[in-house]
Amino acid sequence: MPRLTIGWKLTLWYGAILGISLVVLGAFVFFSLSRSRLAEIDRALEEELAEIELEVRSATSSESRAHALEKYFGEHEFYSIQVSKPDGAILFTSRNVGAEPFPVPRLAADAAEESTDDVLHGGDSPYRMSSRIAESLDGPVIVQAADSLIPYYHERNRLLTVLVAAAPIVIVVAMAGGYWLSRRALAPVDRLTQAALRISASQLDQRVLIPHEKDELARLAAAFNAMLERLETSFTEMRRFTADAAHELRTPLAVLRSETEVALRSPRSPQEYRNVLASQLEEIDRITRLADQLLFLSREDAETTSTSLSPTDVDGMLAAVAEQLEPAAAARMLSLELDDIPSCRVGVDPDRLRRLFVNLLDNAIKYTDEGGTVRVAGDRNNGTVELRVTDNGRGINQHHLPYIFDRFYRADPARRETEGSGLGLAICQAIVSRHHGAIRVDSTLGKGTTVLVSLPAFDSCATD
Repeated sequence: MPRLTIGWKLTLWYGAILGISLVVLGAFVFFSLSRSRLAEIDRALEEELAEIELEVRSATSSESRAHALEKYFGEHEFYSIQVSKPDGAILFTSRNVGAEPFPVPRLAADAAEESTDDVLHGGDSPYRMSSRIAESLDGPVIVQAADSLIPYYHERNRLLTVLVAAAPIVIVVAMAGGYWLSRRALAPVDRLTQAALRISASQLDQRVLIPHEKDELARLAAAFNAMLERLETSFTEMRRFTADAAHELRTPLAVLRSETEVALRSPRSPQEYRNVLASQLEEIDRITRLADQLLFLSREDAETTSTSLSPTDVDGMLAAVAEQLEPAAAARMLSLELDDIPSCRVGVDPDRLRRLFVNLLDNAIKYTDEGGTVRVAGDRNNGTVELRVTDNGRGINQHHLPYIFDRFYRADPARRETEGSGLGLAICQAIVSRHHGAIRVDSTLGKGTTVLVSLPAFDSCATD
């Protein structure tokens, strides 16, 4: 069975709610009008009883009473009139009462009060009858006035017929109008759907039209466009990342292929083969490092690896990393200095923190000319540890700084072959972000670069 569309669901819900509402409203109208009509009949009977009682009370003899009742009520056009003794003896009946008198109510015969009841009279015809005790010259009498309920029941049946007949018509017309309104209201959603179906991975620059009305559909269209923008950005970065990764892998693979082909062209001495193998090992190491960096960034992006946070001494970790990279700095005749490192702990993953420090110092060493200085300093500031890695190397042009953390981005593409893969700062940013920190780069071309890293301090340091 096919699923109902939203338009049909709204229409059916609307029809069901309207149907229930009409039933409740119809019942209320039916019973309210019925009660109101009965109340009108009762008021009219009370007025008629008051007139009869007045004639009974004012009569000076039985003959004058009989004469007055016959004169005014004998041929009554609307009501049936009866006057009787409490013991049931009939004193007067109007001609429309017939041969069979009305029953005398017990309540009216036993007490001086009025009663109103529905009775059957004259061949089971329904009547509305009011009875009352009235004082007369020869003692209390019971005056009764009755009105036929047949017109009342006819009116009520006509009302019920109209309500029952009108309800389905109203529901059908309302459902048709509701369906038309739902289709009209959902038309922008259909247009949004068609626009979305036209957008493919190669056409993510397209956008859907946002309605002028500031309603829910406009917000939906705006949210959809924002999602497309994020997808476009992600696809663009993915394509660029794939192309850059392929380019970075192609270079060492081309070197491996070339050296292997050259070695196989003619017999070589053992030393020449060792030289070829040593060169190939360097390229393999380069590919391995690149694969390791790509895998690390992929896991950081997907957050598939857990972060085991533990209090780690910043000064101790930096001292160990500086000692590890001291030979690389010495080989380039650089001075690697540690100044004012706070004796403080941060809540980090120690392996990631070590990788962060290695990447920062290694980057500074690579881009500082011989005889230069790489200096590391730090401070504590409002619950954070701020570390600065400063060099007096080549510096970075200002227009490169906004892209310095992009993957495979190099401020100087000419150094691609000798100075890294362009992933170092991207990895640093991923590590810092994972630990809810911040990283930024300040640089002046020809004067040097400073990388500032802020990490949340551990409790003992924050209160130190």
